[in-house]
Amino acid sequence: MPVLKTSLRILVSVEYSAASHTNCTSRYIATPIGKSLGIREINHRKPSPSIYLEEAFKKSRTPSHQALESYSKKLDLSVRQIQRWFRLRRNQEKANTLTRFTESCWRFTYYFTILIIGTIILYNKVWFWDSTECWPNYPHQHVPSEIYWYYLVELSYYVGSSLMHFTDVRKKDFWELFIHHIVTMTLMFIAWIQNIIRISCLILLVHDMADPFLEATKMASYSGHRKWCNHLFIVFTIAWYIGRLYIFPFKILYSTLFYAPTVTGMAPIYYLYNGLLGSLQLLHIIWTVIITKILYNRLKTGEIKKDERSESEEPVSDTETETAQKSAVNNCT
Repeated sequence: MPVLKTSLRILVSVEYSAASHTNCTSRYIATPIGKSLGIREINHRKPSPSIYLEEAFKKSRTPSHQALESYSKKLDLSVRQIQRWFRLRRNQEKANTLTRFTESCWRFTYYFTILIIGTIILYNKVWFWDSTECWPNYPHQHVPSEIYWYYLVELSYYVGSSLMHFTDVRKKDFWELFIHHIVTMTLMFIAWIQNIIRISCLILLVHDMADPFLEATKMASYSGHRKWCNHLFIVFTIAWYIGRLYIFPFKILYSTLFYAPTVTGMAPIYYLYNGLLGSLQLLHIIWTVIITKILYNRLKTGEIKKDERSESEEPVSDTETETAQKSAVNNCT
């Protein structure tokens, strides 16, 4: 109980990262950097207001042909005009390149900084080099102040990221990433309460080792630096394979599965903790498939294609836009 009470006091005192923090970073640092690299701030063209079509859009972003014909008869518009309206409306919800750049810039800053700090803090620890050393003297393991603050900063980031996940640029793996955040936070809470901080710190560091290169790759892609994008993606892929497909399963997960029981026993928490680690590894495999596909395309074509998780803007010609907007205004309900 004393450990639990202490944990609750600590969690209440933590100041979690807020959306306003990233907004300030994006506005005053990332946005000027993006513009200096030639990224234009392009605002999506808005469709003409139509209450009826807005309600239809809430039901389905991509209505069937039958639904389009129904809307066409209702508003006395052609099916093509309705399609154009929906295309413009979908584009309204997709972030422009500068917005994507600023998000990646913020994440790169965090991941790079926390990776350096984490490496410096853990480098001289015996269990940094041998994960089996995480378990001797458990549960009576002292937590140094530097690890204490490193752990809380990481926890703060994951809590903040989970809260902002619904306002950030939406990716196709939206739910997979959200589940990843929730599982990671659950593991961190369990580790703190059970005082298995050592192995948890290694998990965090392994997760952070590839992320700076991923965000740097995105930044290079958004700013049009294709050569740097290709090189950085290769570095990211190597870091990902080493961290997520070698160190995590064969060093960390192996240690928690086979060495931890000799000290902790086969308590229920053993199954819960390892089950959550296994779900993380499953997500790693899913993302590895995506990364491998991109790498294959790179080797085949010589350049990195766009992030397969991102949604691109749908093209709409000026003529189509003007026609759709004028018609929608005349038939606005």
